[in-house]
Amino acid sequence: MRRIRGIQKSVVGIAMMIGAVAMASSAPNAQAATITGAMSFYGIVTPNLAANGLGGEAPNWTSAKSLIFFLTYESLDPSGSFSSIEPGYEITMDPFPLDINPAILPPPTDPPLWTVKGFTFTLTSFSEPLITPSVMELTGTGDITDGNPADTNTGEWVATFTSLGETYGWSSSFETTGYSVPTAVPLPEAVWSGLATLSLIGLVGAVRARKRPA
Repeated sequence: MRRIRGIQKSVVGIAMMIGAVAMASSAPNAQAATITGAMSFYGIVTPNLAANGLGGEAPNWTSAKSLIFFLTYESLDPSGSFSSIEPGYEITMDPFPLDINPAILPPPTDPPLWTVKGFTFTLTSFSEPLITPSVMELTGTGDITDGNPADTNTGEWVATFTSLGETYGWSSSFETTGYSVPTAVPLPEAVWSGLATLSLIGLVGAVRARKRPA
């Protein structure tokens, strides 16, 4: 009987040791949560005649060599890891000019393309599949992170740039790899009047002064 009890104690002890080892090895993974989801946003930009945000405002997209993002907001209900971002929440865009015609990947010293509520997206590839005087499309892939390397994922950014009079707007979608999301939605008509008002009061002019340090 003593022998049986001794065996039972040994078995229980071994099981506890195995459980402790398993918990210790799985602890880092339990804290990791790979970023997944989708979101869309819209805003206004300033197209410039020269690269690096110089040369004055371009009259259309085909003559533009760079653009500067300005006020940008979340537009539709985000999903997945981004579900806490409310529609209308302001997105922080890279303040430095983005060179286009041709599309040139921002230097690694630039800030992320966009930042919102602890999430940042940095381009690793960048292309310009469509360009006309009134419409331009930019796409890019890159890394999305929340500060925890274990959560990092890759994703795709698709943006459509349009114009209405002297106001240049854009809308875009972002989705993490393997996550399904609709393509970039057109800028809502109701938004155009608000964006035009912001342009008229001179906010866009303030952005033109921004340029990447030499």
